[in-house]
Amino acid sequence: MEDYDWENDFDNVEDNTGGDEAGLYSGKNVVLFAIYGGETMHQEDGGEEGKTLFQKAVMAAVDTYKNKIFTAENDMLGVIFFGTTKKVPESADFDNISVISPPSPPTASVIIQLEGLAGDAGKESFRQEYGWDGQVKLHEVLWQCQSLMAGVKGKVASRRILLLTCDADPHRGDQTLNIQARRKASDLHSNNIYLDVIPVLQNIEEFDISVLYSDIMKLADDDWNGINNSLDMLTETVLKKSFVKRSTGRINFSINGVNIGVSVYNMLGKPKRPQRKKMVSNTSDLVRQERSYVHPVDQTPLLPSDINKFMNYGGKDIQMTISDVKHIQSCAIEHNFLRLLGFRDKDSLKLGNYVKIPQFLYPCEDLIKGSNNLFAALLGRCAALNKIAICSYKPRSISGPCYVALLPQPEELDPESNAQVKPPGFHVIWLPFMDDRRALPEVRMKLDNPSDAVEAAREVIRKLKLKKFIPVEDGSLQTVYRTIEAHALNKQSMDPVEDETLPDNERMKRKLGDRSEAFLSKVYDEGYDPAKFKPTKKSKPSSAKPKPAASAASKAAMSEDLDMAALVAAGTVKKLTVDVLKNWLRGQGVAVSNKKKADLVQDVESMFQ
Repeated sequence: MEDYDWENDFDNVEDNTGGDEAGLYSGKNVVLFAIYGGETMHQEDGGEEGKTLFQKAVMAAVDTYKNKIFTAENDMLGVIFFGTTKKVPESADFDNISVISPPSPPTASVIIQLEGLAGDAGKESFRQEYGWDGQVKLHEVLWQCQSLMAGVKGKVASRRILLLTCDADPHRGDQTLNIQARRKASDLHSNNIYLDVIPVLQNIEEFDISVLYSDIMKLADDDWNGINNSLDMLTETVLKKSFVKRSTGRINFSINGVNIGVSVYNMLGKPKRPQRKKMVSNTSDLVRQERSYVHPVDQTPLLPSDINKFMNYGGKDIQMTISDVKHIQSCAIEHNFLRLLGFRDKDSLKLGNYVKIPQFLYPCEDLIKGSNNLFAALLGRCAALNKIAICSYKPRSISGPCYVALLPQPEELDPESNAQVKPPGFHVIWLPFMDDRRALPEVRMKLDNPSDAVEAAREVIRKLKLKKFIPVEDGSLQTVYRTIEAHALNKQSMDPVEDETLPDNERMKRKLGDRSEAFLSKVYDEGYDPAKFKPTKKSKPSSAKPKPAASAASKAAMSEDLDMAALVAAGTVKKLTVDVLKNWLRGQGVAVSNKKKADLVQDVESMFQ
């Protein structure tokens, strides 16, 4: 069973927001950008924007900084340039290396500095301030990165170096420097520092990774499987490399008395607006809020053990301690678990069983040895037999048990690049209780709708149905982010936000063709324009008694009194109602069943031609 990338790289990272082991493996993530600043990086990439390769690499780092501010503000980011003429600052450890920012939380000042280098005057500014004809010694670059990461204080969950370059042979064939670089890469691996090399070239095939970087990557990461990215996807590639997938908890999966270790991941999440924070007006420091409980009589402070809760039952207040309340909430089961109950056909899992966002299950070899083998066997048999596993699940020690379905997902690889598209594992689908179900409101529809109109509507729906879900950005949330960004970076105007939720009318027209016109012609009268249609306003109910409706006999008499020849000559037949037209035609012995108004008008006019 092939391991999933984020499981290998961060298998000791635990989300500090949940799980019974919360905080045990939590910590900040350190990402250091090492960008090659040689002369070849300052050539234009040939794109329409006229940006150099170096500016593309810097903008990828800028986008990562901006993303981390909203998604992981506690992570540490740093940037260094290597291959420069000057050493910045002078106290740096090695020549031809410029430390722009040591690992630190993302700040606006660093973003402004990097955006200046990526601007129109950035090329000349870089040449004057740093220079681009310095010698490259890759082992010194990696040593400088390791030294900067060693200065990070506090608990660190992961450390990663992203090396962006366009030169596949930085040492120009010097085998001594190549051996030193390989030795240093192996040292990074022993210190749990991961190295990723990202080529910055329009044509990635021009980057011969076998010269040096393939050996370095294999020594720095045992599970490295090659490079698959392009310059157009540079920013997306950097964001993926700097993103850490955290497990929300590790749990024992009991299979008929045999336990295996699994990790639970949240594959989707709902983004929220940044919360407002109170700050001191003169210093802009965050206001720290503290809550304390005091005795209502003597105002002495109370400890948590001095506070009890109560519940009113039968007219009496039943006193309970905090531990009693937690015991009730956990349903008297103090530990979390996942227990297999049986199997069902995959078709029994209906779309209407959706309760909340599913989770993802992946084996955890560190928790119990041999978990990968048994998990892979269970996954393979469920996928082959088209079955789902029904389990009882208690994700937290303080939560109640529930029932879930484990939906198998076999591994999927890209046929061209052999890269992993979907990881192997189980989707955890929450099953509803009876209280989660509700009766749908009854929708009454006409049963005598014309069959051709119904078929035309089905064709429209079939063509407009999405075959693949394409996620879109929340326009209102992006507007908030852009407003905060413009204020923090002292921008005069805010970058425009494209509303991706609006429908693509041009694409809809291409897919529908003439089907929409066919549907309108089957349902509405000829010449109907929905833009000009105005719904009739409902009249207010009056106290007067409603007038009795005209009987069928009176309607027929009214139709017979019409001077239809004069109406045809005046061209006002279309203004008559359908009932009047049908009654008049029936009197003339003409069949009127299953005919629309346009057909009735045509029958009337043909009788006077």
